[in-house]
Order: sequence, then structure tokens, then C-alpha cells
Amino acid sequence: MKKLLPFLFFVSFSMALFSQPVINASFNPAPGDNYKYHPVNTVITPGASGANVTWDFSTVQIIYNPITGKYMSPSATPYNNDFPGCNVAYEDFFVAGTYHYYETTASKMEKKGYASVLVVANYSDPQIMFTYPFTYNTVVSDSFKCSAPVGTMVLDKTGHWEAKGDAYGTLRLPSGNYSNVLRIRTTSYTLDDYGSSVGNYEVDAEEYLWVSTTTKVPLLRIAVEYHFANGSPVDTIEYIRVSDEVSGVGDPEGNITHLQLYPNPASGTVNLEFRLNRPSAVALTLLSADGKIIRTQSEADGSTGFMRREMDISLLPKGLYFLKFEADGVNRVFKVLKN
Repeated sequence: MKKLLPFLFFVSFSMALFSQPVINASFNPAPGDNYKYHPVNTVITPGASGANVTWDFSTVQIIYNPITGKYMSPSATPYNNDFPGCNVAYEDFFVAGTYHYYETTASKMEKKGYASVLVVANYSDPQIMFTYPFTYNTVVSDSFKCSAPVGTMVLDKTGHWEAKGDAYGTLRLPSGNYSNVLRIRTTSYTLDDYGSSVGNYEVDAEEYLWVSTTTKVPLLRIAVEYHFANGSPVDTIEYIRVSDEVSGVGDPEGNITHLQLYPNPASGTVNLEFRLNRPSAVALTLLSADGKIIRTQSEADGSTGFMRREMDISLLPKGLYFLKFEADGVNRVFKVLKN
């Protein structure tokens, strides 16, 4: 019997290792990928870390209003020539007209920067997000930075990112149980410094991703972001999202489409155009660079179809502002440069 113990221990240990999920370069996004999520209308916490954990979220309420993240070839974006070597781009859902650029290989995923009509932020020190293989207790930690003109100002961006495989086990959702799931905890710190005339804007974020080896789209995401302007708290954003692949809910036609802002930069009036497929209240909020509310507009006239809303910024000082759009559960934030 004693002679068998080492062998049995080895078998048990090998099976434990084998049960740990491992993700590789197939996890990288590719042009044409659409990552669709549904929000959760139930408060839940990320739960425990460690090995062989069971996260029971089987009673959460998953609702409509799907959110889609679209990946594309950099050549299909307006700023392709500013990011040589990148092979995939992402169109930002929350900050309209912004594209993020990545270089993905068999060994890593690296962010090279982002661009919009306001700024082309090409990282002088890129952000390594994941290295492969990635599994339980894998840690990727990296800093990033850039300096870029924004109108008459200069943006100095610095930040730090960390991703850790902090747990694995079974994830229970209303649509079923998903075994051999890896949980990845990411933390990030980003500081945008616009100089003494505007100051700085900081975002501290923590997100948990439950990832299966059979799909590249995370099954579940729980995140919180803390926003600060010149060191003072501005906003806290929390969200819980379930992948459309495992949501078990239908996908109705989105209500808000063709959302765009022009002109930008602007000196007098900015226009927001969009299409409503069903009647909804529409609210606009203009904020200063430090997050203070300057002006609000809200109305619900029962109309549908293409619409335009105007926001007069002619009397405001030159600089950076934010215009927030809210309608039927959709929230979008536009950066506006007053010249």
C-alpha cells in the first residue's frame, strides 16, 4: 500500500492541474467579432477567489437593452495610419467616435493607444494586457503612457494595468451551469493630465471576467469605476453584464441608432443626431472637464424617427467638455472640444 501512495498522489495532483482552465491566443479579439452583452438587474458581488469555486448567480434577472462591442480591421477606421503594426481595432460603445488599437500575437495582447476627433493617443509605452498561456495564478502587470496634443492643450496620460487569474470553478447562471471557468480580476489606474488650465481626470477601475475555454467572449463581467477630477470624486459607475451567448434572453431591435455628434471641435452649437425606434424621454447633460454639471435638457414628446438636439456652447471658455446622452436605458458620453 505504501508503494502506491506516491503514485496516487501524483495522479490526484495531475488531475487537479488538468482541471485548471487555460486560455491561449484564441482569446484575442479579431476583426469581425461582436461582443454582445445584456445588463443584469440584480445586485451581486464577485464572490470568492481560489480553486474549485462555485459562483451561484442562477437567480439574477437578465434584462434587454443589449450592448455590442465591435472589433474591426484598423484599415476600416479613420486613424489606421497612426497605429502601424496593429491588427485589430475596437469602436468604443460609451465614448462615441473613439477607436482603440491593439496588436495581438500568439503570445500576448497589447494596446497601442486610441484615437478620436479630439486626440490621437499613440502610447510611447504600450499596455500589455494579456500574455499566453494564461491560467489560475497567472499575473500580467504593466504600465503605459503617452503625450498628445488636444486642441491647444497637451494630454499627458499615465496608467497601470494588472490582470490575474484569481479563481476557477463552476459558474451558475439562469441559462445553466458552466464548468471549468477561469475568473480573471483586472485592476487599472489611468490619469489624464491636461495641464494647469484644465487639470487632470483619473479613473480607477476593477473588473472580474468569467472566461470559458470554449468561447472568447467572457460569460460574465462585474465592474466598478471610480472617477475623479483634480482629486475630487466625480462619479462611480458599476455594471454587471452577461454574454448574449449564455444570457437566455431575446435580442429585440435596439431603440437608439445612428447616434452622432457634430461639429467637433465647435465654437457655437453642437448637434446630436439619432434615431428613435420607439418613443422615449431624451436627456442631455453638459459637464465641465472636472465633471460639474453646466446645463441639462430633458424632453419626451412621443416622437419616433430621426431627431436632432442642439446644445449651445458659444459662451463657454475654450477647453474640454463632456456631453452625456440618456434615452431608454442607453447612456453615451461624448468628448466636446470648444475652440
